[in-house]
Formats: sequence, C-alpha cells, structure tokens
Amino acid sequence: PAKKEKKAADKGKKEDPHKVLLERILPSLNKWQVFKLSEKNDGVEGKVKICISSENGKINLNQVFDFKKQEFKKEYDAMLKGLELKGKFAAGEILKRLVEFFKTRKRKLQDISELYAIEGFENLDIFYKPPKAPKKTDDFKREKLSSNVNLALQDIFTIWSDKADLEPLLLSDSLCAILSVRRPLGDDAEAMQEKYKQVIESFKPDWGENWDENWKFIQPIHDTKPKFLKNILGVFSKQFEPTVYSVLSSGKVGNVEQRLLAIVKKIHKKKSTKEKPQSPAPQTGTTAQQKGNEQEEESFKVMRVYWL
Repeated sequence: PAKKEKKAADKGKKEDPHKVLLERILPSLNKWQVFKLSEKNDGVEGKVKICISSENGKINLNQVFDFKKQEFKKEYDAMLKGLELKGKFAAGEILKRLVEFFKTRKRKLQDISELYAIEGFENLDIFYKPPKAPKKTDDFKREKLSSNVNLALQDIFTIWSDKADLEPLLLSDSLCAILSVRRPLGDDAEAMQEKYKQVIESFKPDWGENWDENWKFIQPIHDTKPKFLKNILGVFSKQFEPTVYSVLSSGKVGNVEQRLLAIVKKIHKKKSTKEKPQSPAPQTGTTAQQKGNEQEEESFKVMRVYWL
C-alpha cells in the first residue's frame, strides 16, 4: 500500500519544465543526432542528421554594443578582448574591428553575414560545423573523437535572442572555446550521460543569482570555470529562460547531400475560450495550458532559413 501511495504521489507531482527541457536538449546540444534511412523502411538508403544549438548561448551583438556610447558593455568588452584566432587575428584585434565597424555603421545588424563587411572577416567560416559524429563500433574499438578547432561567426554571435545575457548551461561550441571551457565531442550523449544527469537533477532556478559560487553545479559538463569568471559575471543570465534555437539539418542520399539552417523562436499566444475544450488533442511542437477563460499556447516560429 505504501508503494502504491508513493507511485500515486509521484504521478501527481508536476514535472519541472526546466528540467524536462534540459533532459531533452542538453545531451544533444551542439552535436549531430544521426538517423539512418533504409530502402525497406524509408524507400531510400541514406542518412538524416540534426544539430541543435541555443542562440541564448551566443553573443547578441545588437544587445551588447551600446550605440549611444559607441562601445561594448563592460563585461563583454572584457570577454572579447581575449578572443583570438591563431594565424588570423591576435587577441584584441576582433574587438577593435567590431567597434570600428559599429561606429561607422551606427545601426543594428539585420544578419550575421553582414560582418563579412569587416576587413579580414570574409576569410572566416560563417556557419557552424558540428564535431564529427561517432561511428557505431563495438565497445572494445571505440572511435577516438576530437573537438572542433575552428570558430564560426554564426556560432559566436547572434541577433536573435531577446536579451544580452548568456545561458551558461547552453553555451555554443565556439563560446566554450572563447571561455576556455570544455568543447563538445560527437559522442557526448553517451559518454557524458551521467554528468548530464547529475547537473539536471541538481538544477535550481536561482543558480543565476551567484554564478561565481554556483558554477560548481554545472562544472561537470564544462570541466572548469571560465577564464576571468569574476570579470565577466555580468554576461550570464540571472534566470534560465532560453527562447531561440538554431537547427542545422543535413540529408544525404548516395553522394548527394543537402543542408539547411533554421532559426526558430519559442512564442506564447493567448486566446480566449468561451468554454473548456473537450479533451483537446495534443499538437506537435505545441503545448497548451488552460487558465480560466484564457488558453496559453506555446509553439515555435521559424524566423529565418539558410540553404547551405
């Protein structure tokens, strides 16, 4: 009887939506999810790959540059000063060129590709290339994978997030490199499974009140603290509320491969309901919550698509 009561209590307990989100996205963030197609089941022999990244884990240039003062906000200035690309830009050079660019431009970006107008930037990769996905081998011959080396403009910067704050749990691959924390590997979903579980189970919405103290709770997935953490604490979010994602998709049949990148944003809609609906059917990609005579729907809107 006691076990039945416990099961009933657990069943009635409301799941933390933040933990549910982290369970779904954290293991596959910034890396390929691979789905094989077969002639028998799908009509073709091929492969579909998807990589999800969070735009809230990138630097929103429109939000962090003060167009009135013609300078970057203090914490972001401190972070960008250390950004260098070996053989291309010395530390501080990218920051200098960005400041000069915005001083001349005097308006916000409409697309990250506009950064190609900066001298030297046209030689940089613009779109993110996820780390190599693992091949299926037996446990005794696990393939040794390596992390990315290069940085991509679209993986460092964004224009799509609603605020300047970075989500430290959802940092992009390139931001991990800039902050000198662990970059993702293609087999992390399996190899880091217990560490992801540890972070998710201990998650608290108030971590953002003191990242200097609470970084230890997310350190299992980052390996270390960011360099100069005390100088850049202001760049990290106070509340966990990611809303925008980039979804890189690849489809390959034979020797033909197509890729596209979609920017998708979570939106909320409220609509009045005269009476409570009769057992509403769930919608793919949409959730609904009933509040009195108002129903709040949560869905995703495609903001922009790039054919790569």
